[in-house]
Amino acid sequence: MSKKGQFDVVVGMKTGHLVHQLEVIAAGLQDVAAKLREIPEKYCEECGGDLIEMERSEFVAIKSCKKCGEKFCIQHNAVQ
Repeated sequence: MSKKGQFDVVVGMKTGHLVHQLEVIAAGLQDVAAKLREIPEKYCEECGGDLIEMERSEFVAIKSCKKCGEKFCIQHNAVQ
C-alpha cells in the first residue's frame, strides 16, 4: 500500500519478462527525470510563467518571466 503521493509498481518476478519490464521502468524514470530538470530553466519559480532568455554567457543565462517580469540567473552547462 502506498503513502499519499507515492505509487506502487508491480513487477512479475516469475516471468521471463522481468528484464524487459525493468528496462521499461528505467526508461520511463529517465524521461521523468529529464523533464523535471527542464522545469527551472523554462518556467518562473514565482508565478509559473514562461521564461525568455535575455543574455547568455559561457556558464549562466539571464532570463526574464513573460508574466511577472521577475529576472533569474540560471547556471547551465556550456556544452549543449
